[in-house]
Amino acid sequence: MDQKANAQFNHQTAHGCIDSFGPLHNIREEDHHEYSGWEAKQAILNRLTNWPKAQVFATEVCDFYGDYLQYHESALINSSYYRIDLHHDPVRPKSVRIELQLGTPQIAEALMHELLHLNTRMQGYPREKFWIPYALTQYAGSIIRTSFHSDL
Repeated sequence: MDQKANAQFNHQTAHGCIDSFGPLHNIREEDHHEYSGWEAKQAILNRLTNWPKAQVFATEVCDFYGDYLQYHESALINSSYYRIDLHHDPVRPKSVRIELQLGTPQIAEALMHELLHLNTRMQGYPREKFWIPYALTQYAGSIIRTSFHSDL
């Protein structure tokens, strides 16, 4: 690649994403959206329009979390992830959030990955490794035994 073509490629990739299935897509900073509850469910289902089985799965996850569900999609996010926030006294859900990175060729796959994480929590597998000081084990045990099912 000559110097001019290389400079143009670097400029384009700094401002967009090369999609292996199509042309370069420009990413604008204003390309971000936030949704909650029913609107989050609809936005997620819209992202999965071409995958009916994925929509069925997403519907199950979204319905489980209901009004606690928050969904944010943006080209400015460095990586997709999910987060579950809890109130601690009494223990109850605060929010369940999916952050989806736009501008990649695998948006639907990243969204499904995060939904799968949330589904494992629905199935009773919050099997995260963490360290608890001995003085807090009784309190931590009460938090661990309390699940989203008790409040949803």
